[in-house]
Amino acid sequence: MTEREEIRKAAFDFARRLGDHDFRTYLNNRGCRCVQDVVVTLDTDTVMDVMSRVLTRTKPPAMIAISRPTTTWGFVFLAVSPAPVELSRTAGPCDPLAPSASIGMLYDNMSTAGKELDPNSWFTVHRLPELSNC
Repeated sequence: MTEREEIRKAAFDFARRLGDHDFRTYLNNRGCRCVQDVVVTLDTDTVMDVMSRVLTRTKPPAMIAISRPTTTWGFVFLAVSPAPVELSRTAGPCDPLAPSASIGMLYDNMSTAGKELDPNSWFTVHRLPELSNC
């Protein structure tokens, strides 16, 4: 299966799960709203590719749904929102991301507190908490 086919499969899986009331409640309890754009991605997609898709295909705030079939709902989530102006102006150096860093690596290494990806970035990425039930 090609990567494009895998992403399409994950996107259809996400759409199918939206028909489940418990899944929608799970998302709603984590601050996700139906008016948000969603970018479905694979665990192995690079951060730069995913953020490029977020910035060119959505209007933040947006949600990144990372396919992880081993989790309760089959996905883990990141929320992307515009960075506050004062944060953008005062952000100091941060750890650079390797070009090969995957979105799954970023998710695994983030706390739920949020992180600015780049000192000059216009957005902040937050990890949404994982809870096994609604």
